[in-house]
Amino acid sequence: MKKRIFILLLVFAMFGTTMFMSISSVSAQGYVGTIKSQYIEGSITLDGRKDAVWNNGTESTFTLFNFESPTIEQNITIASVYNNVSLYLWISVDDLESEATMFLIFQTNLAADLILDYTVPTWTDGNDIKTIDSNNNSIDEFILDDSALVDTNYGGTNDTNGKTWSRPDGFNFEVVMPLNSTDTAGGDFSLQMGDSINFFPHYIANGGYGLIHKTNGTWELINLVLEEPSEDPDPDPDPLIPSYSIPIVIVSAVAVSALLIFKTKRK
Repeated sequence: MKKRIFILLLVFAMFGTTMFMSISSVSAQGYVGTIKSQYIEGSITLDGRKDAVWNNGTESTFTLFNFESPTIEQNITIASVYNNVSLYLWISVDDLESEATMFLIFQTNLAADLILDYTVPTWTDGNDIKTIDSNNNSIDEFILDDSALVDTNYGGTNDTNGKTWSRPDGFNFEVVMPLNSTDTAGGDFSLQMGDSINFFPHYIANGGYGLIHKTNGTWELINLVLEEPSEDPDPDPDPLIPSYSIPIVIVSAVAVSALLIFKTKRK
């Protein structure tokens, strides 16, 4: 009897584990990589072009998948820098479309996964969206009831500014956002040096693209980290003693000692 009960419990345990694994594999949020935003002095002039200041940032390339046809892919390259008040993102897309829009969906609601239903997709309430299109329109939005609502229509402020450079073979999106806009109505993020935040790039041009894998029911976010700058060298280092001065010091010390000894003997 005990053996039969043990076998039944084992079967139920195996069945429950299998069900849990199958359910968790249907919808799972992961992370595709990390972007290290580098600290800079001063600000950036937005024009969509990759100026020399962006050499301070480390570029990372990610592959987005078409929501309708997952076999269609779109690569994007992202770099980030920040200063004391602003966060900057530079995003490059190789695409021959004439118009495009980039949605940057930041996970400011940490109580739940960013995506509720990957098949549509459906977004979780309370997350922040920064939008820029190829016509240089910049909009600050937030998610409510799976709709993107404009901050300024609900008592918030537009805390997104960007410029797009339309290249012959694609687009460069250059975006600036305040680290702390204090816009609670729009669900904006609040960041400081050393913090990190997750975001989902949603690119639209002849279809929607994102980090969603419909073949296995998973999606991925990018983790953005505001790197703390390395310590500066000592601004006032101790002066180095030239090598040629060492013998002089030794000779001087010997001469002084000899003089003292001579005076002592004469006394």
